[in-house]
Amino acid sequence: MGFDYYYIIKNSLKDKVIYNIMNNKIQAELINLTKIYYKCPYCWTDKNSGKVFNTRYFKNGNIAKNRLPTLHHHGNPNKSYENRIEDRVSHCEFATDLTRSIEIEITNDTTKKYNY
Repeated sequence: MGFDYYYIIKNSLKDKVIYNIMNNKIQAELINLTKIYYKCPYCWTDKNSGKVFNTRYFKNGNIAKNRLPTLHHHGNPNKSYENRIEDRVSHCEFATDLTRSIEIEITNDTTKKYNY
């Protein structure tokens, strides 16, 4: 399946998913002792059916309001809550070889959950 990278990037920016295509940086949403969670810039999940899509838009161009950015997670190897950048490889089925390597930024804007 081929992807229109401009379409994916344009829609990611429209949906305000914090993402920088030039260096594949993604803002972490939440961190706890064992995991780092982030909104994927490549896929959206239908909150009613649970089905995953590679766009938030219908074929006619209208926005699908029930599709939310999918929340993916990776391990927190340091078990640390400090601000940093974690290099990871995306496991998203819609990421390609060009976009698979990502940097997850943990900043002051990241929610830090100190208990499970």
